[in-house]
Amino acid sequence: MDELKKEHHYDHVEVCVDKEDAPALRVYEKCGFVDSGFIDEDLPDSVNLICRF
Repeated sequence: MDELKKEHHYDHVEVCVDKEDAPALRVYEKCGFVDSGFIDEDLPDSVNLICRF
């Protein structure tokens, strides 16, 4: 994340995580990711997270 921030080529990063993977969700939330609200119809059991720089 730090390297991406330094490059200044991106204003955010998105990841898709299984809704049931509580440990992964906690890690991403600690890193500043939040639910983007986007729902991928191909991955209904996942949540899309976004971290803006």
